[in-house]
Amino acid sequence: MRIIKSKYFNLHFVAKVFLILVFIGALIQGLTYAYKLTTGGYILSDSQIYMIDTFRLQGKAFYNSGQKYHTPSYEFSSTNGNSFSIDENTYKAIIDKKQLSDTLSYHDLTFIAYSDKQTAEIYLQKKSPIFINILQIKVGDTKYISIEKRNKEYKSMLTRKLLLTVFLFSFILFVYLRIGKIFP
Repeated sequence: MRIIKSKYFNLHFVAKVFLILVFIGALIQGLTYAYKLTTGGYILSDSQIYMIDTFRLQGKAFYNSGQKYHTPSYEFSSTNGNSFSIDENTYKAIIDKKQLSDTLSYHDLTFIAYSDKQTAEIYLQKKSPIFINILQIKVGDTKYISIEKRNKEYKSMLTRKLLLTVFLFSFILFVYLRIGKIFP
């Protein structure tokens, strides 16, 4: 195999630097996932979920059916201009998806939105409508999202990402060690 060499360009060096940077990125990402899994940093409790406010649904909720590799989600707005999302991990934790889907199809529906502390603080200080990622939604006396199920789904997602990162990390290490044999 012929190596491209010049005074200003050395493919062997560039390939090694690139692999080292990707290797470091995979290592940091893997350590982040492992840290969240071991410390339980992904776990939410009812005390970490804050009531934002009572809103009125403007139109219907948009159901994003997802693509081949994505989980469905909901996007909707309130009459006062705030926009809401039930993301993929929270969507998996919905207790009765059909009932929530039917409920979110009523125009002028009144609902209570719950989210994290940071979103609650931003909402209280807001000067204009904001985006709210819903962690719990309540219509009447019915809560539609199971926090325990959300924690389980989030743990499963973190585990999959950690395994993928370990595979990527191993593959990059293998390629890096082989590059010295390919490019002497």
